[in-house]
Amino acid sequence: MIIARNINKSFGKLNVLCGVDLHIKKGSIYGLAGRSGTGKSTFLRCINGLESYDDGNLIVDGVDVRGLPSTSLSAFRKNIGMIFQNFSLLERLTVYDNVALPLKCWKYNAFDIDKKVKNLLALVGISEKIGQKPRALSGGQKQRVAIARALSLEPKILLCDEATSALDPKTAQEIIALLQRINNRMGITIVVVTHQMSVLSSACDEVAILENGRVDSKGPVREIFRQQPMALKNLLGEKHAMEIEKGRIVTISLSADNRLPGQIACDLGIELAITGGKTGLGDTSPDNLRLSFSENDFPDVERYLVARHAIWQIIHEPSSVFKCAV
Repeated sequence: MIIARNINKSFGKLNVLCGVDLHIKKGSIYGLAGRSGTGKSTFLRCINGLESYDDGNLIVDGVDVRGLPSTSLSAFRKNIGMIFQNFSLLERLTVYDNVALPLKCWKYNAFDIDKKVKNLLALVGISEKIGQKPRALSGGQKQRVAIARALSLEPKILLCDEATSALDPKTAQEIIALLQRINNRMGITIVVVTHQMSVLSSACDEVAILENGRVDSKGPVREIFRQQPMALKNLLGEKHAMEIEKGRIVTISLSADNRLPGQIACDLGIELAITGGKTGLGDTSPDNLRLSFSENDFPDVERYLVARHAIWQIIHEPSSVFKCAV
């Protein structure tokens, strides 16, 4: 779906992207993580042609972005939706009109616009706010409107630039769950720029961590958390890595496509830490991850694991962990 080969981008003497190579599969949720200024948002803007790049090749849904004539950019961007941290809604317009705006720009007829807007607002769970203006909405409701607007032209790709960073933890979890439902239901490829570990662990299939404009580490999210490369430690803040007081440490055996740690954090709304893990020897051995959480949360986690027939055991020894904010 998205193939980047040796992408370079500079602003004057500042090198923002340095030889970025990525392959984002169709229908996946892919995370771009890294500290501020590492080039995440710049690369995101290169994907939809809002930002040019100096060298390399960027193929998006079979189209070479750099080779696109300016007259073809609008049609190209029609297939790419985008949502932002600050929602970017028009305050003078109602929820209905904000979602309808792209459709009106593309001159859809009034009947189709009305049907699509109402269906999208139902999809994101905000139908009752249809006549209100953004100032009357909470942050989470504004982001739902922004998601509905981004989906109005039926894009193949949805780009999310820190879409949950301005939200409280519970609302952020709800938006993450909504994006997962959209991905499952519509098969849209979603690219998420984030520094939040809860987004990576609960929503993303794969992740690339950028350092100084380069891809330092990339691969399945579980593998990156298990390996704990220096780029991940830099992102989390190694000196501020914290241990959950009086926490239990649980080892869980996971199948290759299991997102159980992130699901536990989101479904139960608890503070969960991934402490590491290892891969068993032999092709048939399961992978293992170590998780830590508050002693008070143990009964809920235990019921959750039992209900899902997970293979797990308790480890009593304390261990320093990286906090997974949710």
